[in-house]
Amino acid sequence: MSIPFTKWHALQNDFLIIDARTRALHDLERAARALCDRRAGIGADGLLILERSDKAESRVRVFNADGSEAEISGNGLRCAAAHLLGEESGPGASISLETLAGVSGHVLQERAGQMAVLESRFPPATFPESTGCEPIELSVEAGIVPVHVVSVGNPHAVLLEGWSASNWLDLGPQIENHSRFPERTNVEFVSLRGEGELVVLVWERGAGRTASSGTGASAAFAVARKRGIVGSEATVILEGGNLNLRESEGGFALAGPCERVFDGNAPLKLWMDMQ
Repeated sequence: MSIPFTKWHALQNDFLIIDARTRALHDLERAARALCDRRAGIGADGLLILERSDKAESRVRVFNADGSEAEISGNGLRCAAAHLLGEESGPGASISLETLAGVSGHVLQERAGQMAVLESRFPPATFPESTGCEPIELSVEAGIVPVHVVSVGNPHAVLLEGWSASNWLDLGPQIENHSRFPERTNVEFVSLRGEGELVVLVWERGAGRTASSGTGASAAFAVARKRGIVGSEATVILEGGNLNLRESEGGFALAGPCERVFDGNAPLKLWMDMQ
């Protein structure tokens, strides 16, 4: 017995999508660890479980590669939206999706074969009442680093300074697991390339170094916008490619490509037997 899945990626941020709208699935944390394992499993940054929703056209549960459940995934939602819309959908087709962070809308801009470009709209970013967009000082092994704390439906720590190309991979896990963040946090390392261009390196909670992140790009944009570094639109340059961010009515919009990789069947033994 096996469970069908589809693999998608958005700028090399890859996900396994399983449709559970007509079936009950269990042990999802264990399943995520097993299926996302790049050596003993299929391999992905995360597992997306589609469920029935009374608030949107589908509910999407997001599991990181380590089995932890996340509130939302910007890239994951674009992949799920493209998957649910189907290849017969044309530009302008839309869908709403529910996550632990709420309901978001997604509009297909372009489709060419397995590739789709979608724009997703989310509520505005939120900053702590105590600090606003002012950085907090975190003590890590290398000393003190200034970190901007922001939520875009899930938690992020954004560094505009205090990091370098030689130390960000060491800083990432230290900040992710810092006592300041009891539920851990995603971490973005940001630099300005040119007018309206942000370069962002991503350390993702529960997945580690990630080629791109939709919520990570959004968090970086939100902080840079608050600090006056960029205007109402920006291009976020990630290791896996570029995303476009802009302010929209009641929040912000994120646009970029995603691609269907392949379909397959996950053996039930792989699902159930991994400890």
